[in-house]
Amino acid sequence: MCIFSFDMVPTLGRKRPRVEIPSSVKKKICQIKLSQPNITILDLKQSIWEELNINIGKSTIGDILKASKRWLTIPEDCVEFTRARHARHEQLEEAVFSWLTYMTSHQATVSDEMLVEKAREFGEQLGITNFAYSNGWLGRFKKRRGIKQRPRKGRVICSNANP
Repeated sequence: MCIFSFDMVPTLGRKRPRVEIPSSVKKKICQIKLSQPNITILDLKQSIWEELNINIGKSTIGDILKASKRWLTIPEDCVEFTRARHARHEQLEEAVFSWLTYMTSHQATVSDEMLVEKAREFGEQLGITNFAYSNGWLGRFKKRRGIKQRPRKGRVICSNANP
């Protein structure tokens, strides 16, 4: 009969602490690899450590490079987030965001209810039937697009206003 104690189990190396990597760093990794195609993952890891003092694992760098198309297409004004989140209905969200951009460029105040109502209208036009225009969807939409609610001085425009 063999009895194991914790003293007999070899201790493995400590795990590297989890680090949230901003998309700007992921984009930078992809840009370095694009400009220097022969650079190794270890050299990339060392370069990021020296430049930004962020310890990123080799497999993480590999995962970032596999998704480089996604990270390289991120606009410069949207580099704060750490994960690329994609919507189920991209066309719907693009239409809602375009409408919202139009309305806010004309100094209109847009409420959450107006956004949901406009999303429903666009959903009907796009033939989207199995979709819940819930507060959860609205919150995720606003998070994906970096929309923050802030008080604004301006005129209120009816939700029926179309661009």
